[in-house]
Amino acid sequence: MPEYKHLPAQFNERIEGFAFEIVAIFSGILTVVFMDWSWWTSSLFVFGLFYLVTLLPMWRWPASSLGKRMAGTHIVDVSNRPISLQRAHLRECVKWGLIFSTVGLYALIAFVMFSRRMDRRTPHDFLFKTKVVFRQSRLY
Repeated sequence: MPEYKHLPAQFNERIEGFAFEIVAIFSGILTVVFMDWSWWTSSLFVFGLFYLVTLLPMWRWPASSLGKRMAGTHIVDVSNRPISLQRAHLRECVKWGLIFSTVGLYALIAFVMFSRRMDRRTPHDFLFKTKVVFRQSRLY
């Protein structure tokens, strides 16, 4: 059986990683909505939670947010080389910025694009010349 490296992460793994992150971030937003905090405390709480879930784990596990780590995936460039920490952080910030600024419409666009492409790349993957792949090799 041939061993395949850098296979694109499929729907289940991408959703598993994304679901953890979105539940954590939206739980933080819901917490802020129902708390009587000042605007800067609320903002600090949400941005801190975003950093804790998406960016901080990349210091320990390069190119893997907490959700990607749980799903067994990570980010590489299009030629399957590791990406820099700055590039990974910027990619995540742009992805979440687009999701929030378009009130989720970007997530729908990314899903449609992801489901129609064999390489499973989304708009932010094209923007940063990256792709999400399985961390472990696969036998097929």
